[in-house]
Amino acid sequence: MLKFLVIFLVVLTISLPISGQGLVSTDRPGAVELVGPSLESSYLSFGVMGDAGADHEGRSELLGKAISQLNLLQPDLVVHAGAVFPAGSDVSQWQANAREYKQQIASLAMSCMPVAGGGNYASWITAAGGADIWQRAYEENIGPLWYSFPYKKYCFIMLYSQSTGELLLSQKQFLLETLADSADSLGVFVFLDRPCWQDEAATCEFWTEVGPVLESAAKVRACFAGHNGGIGFMRSESGIEYYTLSATGSMLAVSGSRPAIGAMQHFLLVKASENGIDVTALELGSLLDPGQITAPLMLFEKSNWNVISESSRELNFPVTIPSIDPAGGTLQIFLAGAYDNSGDHGVQYYLYNSNYIEGEPLLSGFADKDDPLKLEYEVEAGQRLTFIIKDLDSDLTGIAP
Repeated sequence: MLKFLVIFLVVLTISLPISGQGLVSTDRPGAVELVGPSLESSYLSFGVMGDAGADHEGRSELLGKAISQLNLLQPDLVVHAGAVFPAGSDVSQWQANAREYKQQIASLAMSCMPVAGGGNYASWITAAGGADIWQRAYEENIGPLWYSFPYKKYCFIMLYSQSTGELLLSQKQFLLETLADSADSLGVFVFLDRPCWQDEAATCEFWTEVGPVLESAAKVRACFAGHNGGIGFMRSESGIEYYTLSATGSMLAVSGSRPAIGAMQHFLLVKASENGIDVTALELGSLLDPGQITAPLMLFEKSNWNVISESSRELNFPVTIPSIDPAGGTLQIFLAGAYDNSGDHGVQYYLYNSNYIEGEPLLSGFADKDDPLKLEYEVEAGQRLTFIIKDLDSDLTGIAP
């Protein structure tokens, strides 16, 4: 009985994960032991998008590109700091822009948490009744001016950096209570529209009230702000990391005739754990979906050909498009070094829509010997075509059709 108990304990000890790491299983004896990734649930990742408020051609397309790339990365959630859509020229346009934004952002595969800011504020709002009108419209269409939520042992706090007077004091009280409630969290992340900790810190009423509260809070790990000209970073004496974003759809800040330093279309990817945080700026277009990158499928290749016959002055290449992709694709034809013996150094080419040459060709033209030809034609799955090289007055010769 004792012997059995000892053996059981030995086996049990070997099978346990080490220091919270995942257990690596294998049936290969004698192999070096590997330690798997951590099993701790404190790991967190989130994206942060910057300003998308300045209306210009391509704004919506850039925001859509950010959404697609965030869907590739699959962070736990996304925060949108800075102005989230253009203010428009009147109330109806503002509401239309809000609806368009909500429809577009709904294509994110994870929750998107907005940050209220003055970027959506415009002169027409002042004429219509001032900040109260804007604040009410924002909260009725987008979300609260300030709020917080817990996630994976962390606390997220969204602040409204345009607030002043009684509104600011109410927000400050909310912040104090939220920080007190998050004393047991692994960390606090704070988001606001303007980077008030920069040059305007001394004169900004909001930062005068809020800045000292954040600096004195033990658990605040980082602050993020959009609505800025470029990417920036600063670490305070209390250890808080401050990050500014450039644009995620909005126009880039320009200095003279050139983009300002750090001005780029991008978003941030933040990874957090008990060991600290890592922040990476990813430029729009820098990520690729492997599923959208496909190598061309070679249908046929013929080289070093030569036709010397009075009755053979053309070459026919039947083509059947495979049914691999129901959507079809692009047929590419390369022709180099094709010529005849008559001295005009070229051949005629034709692309027909079936294996039987009928009707007008889809493509036709002259291929010069010294000018390599590349043709492209959109095709359907299973479609049959015929590519023809022809000369009317001499035998065909060539090296690489």
